[in-house]
Amino acid sequence: MLRAQYILAALSICLYCSTSLAAQYSYVSHTRDQLIGHIRTIQTRSYDTFNQIARTHDIGYDELKQANPNVNPYKVPTGSVMILPTQYILPDTPHRGIVINLPEKRLYLYRKSKVFTFPIGIGRSGLTTPVGQLHIIGKLKNPAWNVPKSVRIEQAKYGNHLPEVVPPGPNNPLGQHALRLSKSNYLIHGTHEPSGVGRRSSAGCLRMYPEDIRKLYALVPMNTPVIIVKQPLKTARIQHTFLVESHAPLIETLDDQNLSDGANIDDTMTLSEALTYLLDIMKKAHVKPISTELIRTLLLSSSGIPVMTGKSF
Repeated sequence: MLRAQYILAALSICLYCSTSLAAQYSYVSHTRDQLIGHIRTIQTRSYDTFNQIARTHDIGYDELKQANPNVNPYKVPTGSVMILPTQYILPDTPHRGIVINLPEKRLYLYRKSKVFTFPIGIGRSGLTTPVGQLHIIGKLKNPAWNVPKSVRIEQAKYGNHLPEVVPPGPNNPLGQHALRLSKSNYLIHGTHEPSGVGRRSSAGCLRMYPEDIRKLYALVPMNTPVIIVKQPLKTARIQHTFLVESHAPLIETLDDQNLSDGANIDDTMTLSEALTYLLDIMKKAHVKPISTELIRTLLLSSSGIPVMTGKSF
């Protein structure tokens, strides 16, 4: 039922067309716009791979997988209609600088009348990316990687003995561009493994496709504010309709190695708690739910696609 609604909501279908410009949207800040982009679909070709589709359309791996749960990411069937989850409710934060929503694995950049958005890789379980208000303190081209001791110890367990410093080059995990955050052990950077974008793939840093970090690097000046949040549920009021965008919550461990840096391991809401939370928001906003079962299914699927769940009364 939900999947059918998503396909009906798509504004276009193409055999294969790039959305390389779709990361940039017009934005009128004083209206507090909450929704950008639109859902699209593609029809897959015989030589398509999941990672290649994600990168071509500037989507993270998990985003694409959650929007297409019935598609085998290891062998994409030819002729499949795949949903491109390229519509976003903006995170509930001030609309300035860089905003990163960890459960969504996505970065937003607000610049005057435009908002840019890019998929990101985030910290693995046990090495969670810290939350909080930071800012850019450095811009690095062709950075060397000073390998943290914790990473060297962890990798040594698997027989991968890393040096203390990895010089610039094709084997450097930081890629060719990096932005240093005010928690100076953490970076927004490129990667030599693009398949890690859109996943929990790092030791706490934020990974981007090489083409995306180049664009972001050129757009942001020093001291740009950076807000990192955890918002698995995002809501928007668009005229008389109420939309919900649900992402799978991050599962954390109590012995997270990044706790001292601000990693957040608050308890995750249960399904019942999340349902009550959304119904309460809708009640306060004078919105009548279309169906409680629809909202429950939306929470279970965590598709990452904005869905209309109610109307004003």
